[in-house]
Amino acid sequence: MSLHNHSKRSVTLPRNSRSHRATRPLAASSASQPNVKPLPPRSHRLSPQWRSLLFLQKLSSGIAFCLVASVLGIYAWSVYTPRIWGQEYKKLETLQRHERHLTAMNETIKNQLAQQAEKPETGLANLHPGQILFLSPTPVPSRSQPQKATAKYKPIIGKTPVAY
Repeated sequence: MSLHNHSKRSVTLPRNSRSHRATRPLAASSASQPNVKPLPPRSHRLSPQWRSLLFLQKLSSGIAFCLVASVLGIYAWSVYTPRIWGQEYKKLETLQRHERHLTAMNETIKNQLAQQAEKPETGLANLHPGQILFLSPTPVPSRSQPQKATAKYKPIIGKTPVAY
């Protein structure tokens, strides 16, 4: 047996190995191993069972992805919502406090005006039922006909632009 026999396969070792030109046979000749059979050509068609398993894998992967995304979304919502709610609730409490303060101030001012009105030096007179005036409401004009806009004024068109 010769190393340079072309009927045998040989592999060249990489350059970083000890011997740069060394080759070794991969397999012995076909006459010495009669039990070795060549592989049949590979078929690209999968059996229906394999196809159904691959489809099931893709389907379960998609469902798992959707579930993970929804769980993350619900978690983010459950963390984000109470924080926003807390901020808005603080704003509501502040507004209610301001409203109470304004109501108290308004009642204080009304009380002061009523006390000043009762003093005789202000010159205000008490109301009597005979002095009350009732006004009749004015009729509301109907808007069945649209009013035409009259163009009395010409638009001003200058040589320089007014705005950009």
